[in-house]
Amino acid sequence: MNANFCRTILTKAVILFILTFTAKSSTAQWEMLIPNPTGESVTDIYMRDDSTGFLINTNGLYRTGSGPNSWELIWNIDLVNECTDLDFGNGIGVIVGKNGFSLISRDNGESWGNLNTSFLTR
Repeated sequence: MNANFCRTILTKAVILFILTFTAKSSTAQWEMLIPNPTGESVTDIYMRDDSTGFLINTNGLYRTGSGPNSWELIWNIDLVNECTDLDFGNGIGVIVGKNGFSLISRDNGESWGNLNTSFLTR
């Protein structure tokens, strides 16, 4: 075998080892939270920093101020209006759901209110 072929094989083996080690060490930091924090599957989640975040599921909107282990229901949402998406940008949070349901926060999630939309639903 020539030196270039051996070098190529060795380089690929080292890269594969590094990728495998990185993948194993990064997944070791994840922890299953279902049925916690809410008892339902999480539809969407947004973490503003290590301790402050929001999540939605079929029951409502939840907030944490102490990391992923403690969540408080801040807006109860019935199943008919099930939330599907949650997003933040420039301090504005928007949640949308079925049947034209939507919530908005203009203060980085401190308070929420109904967003009046003109979309028609069936």
